[in-house]
Amino acid sequence: MFCTWKGMAGLALTIVGVIGHTVALPFCDLTLIACNSSSAILINMWISSKYLGEKFIAKYDVSAAGLVSLGTLAIILMSNKEQQTFPVDRLLGLLTSLQSLLYFAITLAGMATLRFWMPLFLEKVREFESDCEKWDKRHPDQKILPDKVKATDDDVIDADRADRTLISIIN
Repeated sequence: MFCTWKGMAGLALTIVGVIGHTVALPFCDLTLIACNSSSAILINMWISSKYLGEKFIAKYDVSAAGLVSLGTLAIILMSNKEQQTFPVDRLLGLLTSLQSLLYFAITLAGMATLRFWMPLFLEKVREFESDCEKWDKRHPDQKILPDKVKATDDDVIDADRADRTLISIIN
């Protein structure tokens, strides 16, 4: 994908956009940056399906676009619209306050916890699917999982499995 001119151009433009966001960050209101980022996500969804040949699955992509849009709307509605000036000493005070330090500590602890627990969670999901397959073999009249067929949700991988099995079960 990245060996084509479209892929290289898309990657280059994405890098230019990230650099632009990084350079503009100290000078812009974060509400504007959030709106700009969410619109970039939505446009990238459209570009990837139109020009890069990615499959648009409305069940997942429309809900994702809706959540991005709702998140942006929530940021706009809850943002402080008063113009404020922060001197450096006040910024340092805010960053080193107990509330900020607790936020950073909880965020880092959450990321570390996720890093530790995610492999265990995925192992349990695989174990669950295996248990469901065993149940299906013992009780053919009460199947839990859909029949395994060639996966249509991933054109790259030729797999015999149910399409997005766990997501289909949850829905």
